[in-house]
Amino acid sequence: MQRNPPTTFELTVSGQKLVGTAELAGFPEKATVEFVTTDSAKKAQFSIRAASSEPVDGWQRIQLNDKAVWVSPRATITARDIEHARVQPTPDGLTVDVVFTDAAAEKIRELTIAQRNKLIALVVGEKLISATTLRSEIGKRFSLTGNGPNGLTKDEVVLIMDNLK
Repeated sequence: MQRNPPTTFELTVSGQKLVGTAELAGFPEKATVEFVTTDSAKKAQFSIRAASSEPVDGWQRIQLNDKAVWVSPRATITARDIEHARVQPTPDGLTVDVVFTDAAAEKIRELTIAQRNKLIALVVGEKLISATTLRSEIGKRFSLTGNGPNGLTKDEVVLIMDNLK
């Protein structure tokens, strides 16, 4: 099989220039290349997952303040599932109010039914922001409140919002 010489490409997306070289052996002169931008990678870091206060095989143990929480490796909700997010000051501190896409609203509803009276975890990157015991179903709208007595910290709000952009 004849090898094509390496091809240098330059692509500008939303003002961000991506430059690279690819060897497209065995492909015709034109090929489709899919790029994942930094913003897309960031969005994959925000997640809402099933969690447990007891060990679960295959789940990651993460420390949250003075307690251990086991977090599912499967993200039910990611940043792509958030239609809109807004920081909301409350008398008790800061929250992030989110609106889920229609498809995500169904996914979170199913998670909350399965996890009723159990934990769900809000994870950003490797950081466990909160683990909350669910008492009822979550619908299309939800407030991320954190675990502290004063809601989310300013740093947690910044981390969440940066990963929802």
